[in-house]
Amino acid sequence: MNVFSVMKRKAPTEFVNIRLPQLKVLRLHNLERLVSTPDFNGLPNLQKLELIQCYELKEIHPSLGNHRSLKSVHVLFCYKLRMFPTIVRMEQLESLRISHCDESLVFPEIQSNMKCLVKLDLHHIQIDALLSSIGERCTNLIYLRLFYCFSLNSTQVEFDGLKCLKEFIWSKGHRKTPFPLPLTRSLRKLDLSKCYFEDGEIPSDIGELSNLQDLDLSDNNFSKLHFSLSQLTRLKLLNLSRCYSHVKLPEVPSSIAIFIADRCDKLTSIDDLSENCKSLCYISLEESTVIDGNRLVQSMLKGNAIENQSMHLRVKGLEIPKQFTKRLYAGDECWLPLPENWCNDFCGFLICAVLEPRFYSSTSPGITIKEEASDDMRGMFHDVVWGKSFGGKLTWVWYVPFASLRCTEWWNPTHKNVSFYFHHYNTKPSNYLGIGASLVPMNNGSGLTDSSIDSFEFTDDYTPNFSIHYDSKSPDITIKEEASDDMRGMFHDVVWGESFGGKLTWVWYVSFASLRRTEWWNPTHKNVSFYFDRNDRISSIGIGASLVSMNNGSGPTDTSTDSSEFTDDYTPKIMIRHDSKSSLTISPCVYSYF
Repeated sequence: MNVFSVMKRKAPTEFVNIRLPQLKVLRLHNLERLVSTPDFNGLPNLQKLELIQCYELKEIHPSLGNHRSLKSVHVLFCYKLRMFPTIVRMEQLESLRISHCDESLVFPEIQSNMKCLVKLDLHHIQIDALLSSIGERCTNLIYLRLFYCFSLNSTQVEFDGLKCLKEFIWSKGHRKTPFPLPLTRSLRKLDLSKCYFEDGEIPSDIGELSNLQDLDLSDNNFSKLHFSLSQLTRLKLLNLSRCYSHVKLPEVPSSIAIFIADRCDKLTSIDDLSENCKSLCYISLEESTVIDGNRLVQSMLKGNAIENQSMHLRVKGLEIPKQFTKRLYAGDECWLPLPENWCNDFCGFLICAVLEPRFYSSTSPGITIKEEASDDMRGMFHDVVWGKSFGGKLTWVWYVPFASLRCTEWWNPTHKNVSFYFHHYNTKPSNYLGIGASLVPMNNGSGLTDSSIDSFEFTDDYTPNFSIHYDSKSPDITIKEEASDDMRGMFHDVVWGESFGGKLTWVWYVSFASLRRTEWWNPTHKNVSFYFDRNDRISSIGIGASLVSMNNGSGPTDTSTDSSEFTDDYTPKIMIRHDSKSSLTISPCVYSYF
């Protein structure tokens, strides 16, 4: 046996004399009666241990601290646990996580060198004794997270030994910091969010971390930084969100690619950022007071971004970028005519959406881009809306480079008209005040002008990627109620053949369960028609539809399969493109493999 999992709520209060010499993974989840773990001497080859939601657990057997094969230990939501075993010999341990246990839980001093330990993640526990041994015993740490951990005494701590540390996350809440932070030169990511630092409390040594790429100072109380960040020449991401007192942007290096300052009410200008940082590809200023959005858009498009670089801007009270003059449409859909040779003369789509201020979400809307067959698209959309400024509204702007679309099935240089449809689980069409799209010219001063920048400047970690959820030439299916009881003659002649030879045949099963929440659904429908729409206008040889009976031998017959066998990741979805009482348009999902 390699894996042993117990995840039932009613289980023994303890495990006695367990001997499983070949066991490698032990998972004890949701054991409400468990008060103590087994003796780990009976599990000599154990490599992974999980103790999760064992709410009555009070003791972890001391033998755990002498286990020489364990590589990973996770202890989560064990509220009555008061002491973690003293680590004496755990030479192979690589990852240790203790989270959401009682704050009186004590982590004792480590008594042996932990050369393999690379990840230490502790949440809300006492770390007095531990602090004195981290820098001495855990010298190969790469990731260290101390979230709301606290020390009851002011402890002399040396972190100089952490020469490999790349990521440090420290959230202290409103408690004072009783020890120096491990600000080693090797750091790539530093997260000091939710520390509530006042002016002068943030260590100025941060300005000397020459390898730092990611700095998160969100949820602090300082009005300005008393040191410069300009020496951090590798810094890519700076987050100042919810620093409500922050009034002045610090001096930052030109390497910044991502800048986030949501809800910074007193920050009114980021001029230096837009002028000096030519690598900017993501700016978020939601519920902030920064203005001149058009200038931000133009400076981002004139930057040193390479052609396959996506861009994203989110601002409250943004002036509409000039590209969208007379091109914003009310509602959640807009259209864009494409000139000849558009795929060579232009480098991407610039898309703009203005939303009601009450809408707030950390996730962007989905955008469906669809070819439209008609050359005359007037009247297909709502009235044009336009205003120099939408005041306190929320505005999103995206740049989608053609380079990111060329590998899709949708891409076709012969497209003449495209429509853009916006959808989000938290919005209605009425939430969108204006939607628009335009083309970004290639190498004309307002588009992307330089593709020679070192690839180090734009790594995947600091690029605002977008995911393609649906890409197919599969037809849309429009289902429509028909009023007439006599539908003969409304359609073409019936065709039939036992085989259509080498033709392409599609068969879909669309369950009623997926349609019941639509506006179209009405049990009183008597006749329905099905219309198939192919973007590439390939003709259909035969179309047909039938009903699937319920549990009659030709429908679903077995519901005993474990639900875990069919998760959402492996269920073919349908996308609802249009939904009204009279008609419903859906797009079946087609999986593509690359």
